[in-house]
Amino acid sequence: MRRARVRLLRHAAHRWRGRRPDREPGAAGRWRPGLEQLSDPPEPVNFSAEWAHKDLAYAARMAGGLPHPVLDGVLSLFTTALAEGRGKEAWSTVNPTAAGS
Repeated sequence: MRRARVRLLRHAAHRWRGRRPDREPGAAGRWRPGLEQLSDPPEPVNFSAEWAHKDLAYAARMAGGLPHPVLDGVLSLFTTALAEGRGKEAWSTVNPTAAGS
């Protein structure tokens, strides 16, 4: 039992030799930089309301003659948003609770 434990500890020490404790290892033990190491922060993702409306319209078309009341309700929210000129805003513009934020 003692020999197995000693072998295990030697193996672990060999695997972690030379690694910096302040860095997290990535795939195959190589350190991968996080977002804080990038020179320019990434742009926020914005999926516009008009793109969401287009995708929902495709889904309604693909459903054919099947009833889809939830899809119809959501599609009407996005249609209203487009009619009010909010098509370029993020898709969350249809959320009434997010209107104040």
